Amino acid sequence: MDHPCNPENLARKLRPPPSRNAPSAATPKAEDLKNCEPASAAEPHAGPVSGHPSEGDKTGLSASAPPSPPFAAPDTPSPPPPGDGASEVSPASPEQDPVLQALHAAELYWHALGKGEHRVSCPWAEEHPEGPLIRAVYREPGAAYPLGQFRCVHAHAERRDITSLLKHLKLPVPDGTDPQLVAVSPEGRAAEDAPKNPLRRFSLRGRADEMEAAAADTKPLLGRFVVRGQATMIYAEPNAGKTLIVLNLCLDAIARRVIDPDNVYYINADDSSQGVATKLRLMQDAGAHVLVPGYGPFKTHHLAEMLDQAVAQRTALGTLVIIDTYKKFTDLMDKRRTSVLNQVCRQYVMAGGTVVALGHTAKNPNADGTPRYQGGTDVLEDFDAVYVGRPIIPKAGADERVVKFTRIKCRADSPEDVAYAYATTRGIGYDEKVASVQAVDPDDYAAYATYNGQVGEGEIMAALMRLIRSDGAVGKMELARAVAKECAVSQRVGLDVLNRYTGTVPREHLWTFETGAHGRRTYRLIDQAKPSP
Repeated sequence: MDHPCNPENLARKLRPPPSRNAPSAATPKAEDLKNCEPASAAEPHAGPVSGHPSEGDKTGLSASAPPSPPFAAPDTPSPPPPGDGASEVSPASPEQDPVLQALHAAELYWHALGKGEHRVSCPWAEEHPEGPLIRAVYREPGAAYPLGQFRCVHAHAERRDITSLLKHLKLPVPDGTDPQLVAVSPEGRAAEDAPKNPLRRFSLRGRADEMEAAAADTKPLLGRFVVRGQATMIYAEPNAGKTLIVLNLCLDAIARRVIDPDNVYYINADDSSQGVATKLRLMQDAGAHVLVPGYGPFKTHHLAEMLDQAVAQRTALGTLVIIDTYKKFTDLMDKRRTSVLNQVCRQYVMAGGTVVALGHTAKNPNADGTPRYQGGTDVLEDFDAVYVGRPIIPKAGADERVVKFTRIKCRADSPEDVAYAYATTRGIGYDEKVASVQAVDPDDYAAYATYNGQVGEGEIMAALMRLIRSDGAVGKMELARAVAKECAVSQRVGLDVLNRYTGTVPREHLWTFETGAHGRRTYRLIDQAKPSP
């Protein structure tokens, strides 16, 4: 492939040959070549694209243009109109492309991405803000980008484009005085200079089949609340059991063949060496992958780059990435840094992957006593689903811990609440706790109460009196469930208060009951002004 930065072909561009009677055009201006991202590309053509005129046209070139090798054979068919500039690029080896040679020599080259694109290090990385490291991209020359293209997602003090890259690599940059420039006809110049909406360069028109193939079905993947093809954040207080529960759900999905274990990546950045070894054994035995920052070459700043690379290489589809915990990879209080990682996760799920991130709740709860997630609102805004978990009191006599997760955001049809219980028997190991995880039936939620902010007996008594005055006074267990729900206490606690103040003695009891059909009780309040019998 002839590269525009080869000395002999430096300033040549693909231009349609002038018509037979068109006068020789002026040499193109320098700014026509220095723009690395032109708004529109020259229209392709089927005729010869060499420095020589065709047999039927001896007048189309400026007199100063010396012979030079053709870009394509005269009988080469016309390529399709350029879209994003990638389709017309033929992959080049470093021997063919002097820019790739220079990038290799400068130790800036990483790997090929396909379609003429290459992952490279940005030469101006010192200008990047602190945060996840994301490599830049170099695109080989094509019809849409005659000099090639360089792009970096980070903001720079000044524009960094392909011209900047060529200068940095000490490669010659073409200008309008080069004698090898091919003349352009007035008709071709007018067509090229016609304004085009810049949004066209990013249009996905024609790529519906590709997007449909990459999209993941929005079906439950882990339990009932983690949906395939989405980014889900799960918050809970430290040591509540969120990791234990998520690992159980992951192992269950593997066992049920909902997901291939070779597509599961658990990233453990919040554990002791013993914890790492235990979780590694569990996941390794299931066939899943475990990554731990600091073990081997993997570091926390590699995560965003690896996710970005998977998207570029189209290897995200069907995979599950569990990030434990999210704050180890970004500063949740820094909107700029968090937004960068959030957007990488967003791109990953758009490419058909699934991301589950774990986070901690803050020490200070919300005004209503519910747990408050750590950090700002960026994760809430950028992720598809967010759940906040809190421990709840188990049933009487149960040697277990229960965590209830409440939905605060979702895009799919996710449940409002899910709860899981796991054994806390003294002396059992972590693997046994993982194996003991069981989903709690939503119909049994009323039998549990939340930790923290326990309700006093007086409030429960007042709630029972309100319920007895209303239509909810029929049935002992129905009344106990109703007060448990209203006061956020366990059904057992509500039933205890109900029984203690049931009787016939004023000022000692608050309510009594009458037994109806099938033994159902109907409660009524006692007139406290009446004398005791």
